[in-house]
Amino acid sequence: MAIINPGTSYDGDNVTLRARSLDENILNLDPRDTPLLTLLGGLDGAAGKFSFLPSSNNTKYEWMEDTLGYRSVKLKNAASVTGDTSLDLATGEAAKLEPGHILEYSTVQMWVSEVNTSTDIVTVTRPYAGTTDVEIPANSVIKIIGMARLEGAESDPIKGTTVTIPYNYTQIVHRELSESGTMEKMQLLGKGDPWQYEAAKQVPNMLIEIEHQLLYGIRQAGSATTPRAFGGVKTFITQNVQANLGSKITKAAFEAAALSMFEGSGGGDKYAIVSPGNYVELTSLFTSAETVQHTESNAKEYWWGMSPVGIYTKFGKINLYIDRWLVDSFIPIIDLNHVGMKTLRPFFIEPLAKGGDYHKQETIWEGTLCMRGDKAHALIAGITAP
Repeated sequence: MAIINPGTSYDGDNVTLRARSLDENILNLDPRDTPLLTLLGGLDGAAGKFSFLPSSNNTKYEWMEDTLGYRSVKLKNAASVTGDTSLDLATGEAAKLEPGHILEYSTVQMWVSEVNTSTDIVTVTRPYAGTTDVEIPANSVIKIIGMARLEGAESDPIKGTTVTIPYNYTQIVHRELSESGTMEKMQLLGKGDPWQYEAAKQVPNMLIEIEHQLLYGIRQAGSATTPRAFGGVKTFITQNVQANLGSKITKAAFEAAALSMFEGSGGGDKYAIVSPGNYVELTSLFTSAETVQHTESNAKEYWWGMSPVGIYTKFGKINLYIDRWLVDSFIPIIDLNHVGMKTLRPFFIEPLAKGGDYHKQETIWEGTLCMRGDKAHALIAGITAP
């Protein structure tokens, strides 16, 4: 048997001449989930919740909000002592009342007999219906608890509520794809059609950027030199905010958030968007006696374990929704009935003009977040790391 180049072995000098065993698929291990975007119903989740006319498409979307009426008035910066039948209210507050309104502060009720909107002084019967009179401190909020009109009384005007118009701007998300003339003729392992491969990779990347904007976005009107940007969920949660918790997440913080949403908009299921770290921390706050256990079955297998899906507070259920892109420092709690995405320009790919030995395409999406009913949501912020 002839021996060619004695001493040569597979691991010898000719490494560069070896055939390669290469998997034809490229593994892209980066996480590509967009939990909040999915929860909101995708890129056009506002369609079933908001009624925008097709002819009204614009770079600024607006919606109208109103309230049923006033539930309280505020005292001026001076206390009202016991027996005082003239309440000196803060500027503009008297217009919220009319003769017949019943007011309450602590143990005392008062019946309104006269309203002077020019001076913001309200004449009352005090105490009313045998209640116990107390001093009312300066700047106190006095509840409006009812109405008892005198028979045959003349009609009186009352201040109406004001319609507010929240809004948001659309934002453009973009990627360019390019390929040289030479590359167009090459056969590349793992990519197949390079155009389709890159588009399939970049669109999930763009969706993650939209997810980030939902969580951290600051609303910007834009100009010739500044891009438009839509505000994220924190832009629209301004009422029920625990701004500086200063500790790890607590059960008390969740109860306070649930109470504020209940008082502001009523009950119903809410969704807390939590970081993985805060999810683990929340899990540790509850004893076995406080948890409701369940099993899941697909008729063939059973799963057991601890994977809490929500927290039952005294004021409603808050579902827990993990978002890997959320930091530990805040938790938004949202009412899905009032939140959704509005797409102005759906994802599309179009070719660009050729300027040399290459081909270019771009993919674009443009849209915004629509979020109404500020008091239907809550925000717990200032959370220290778990």
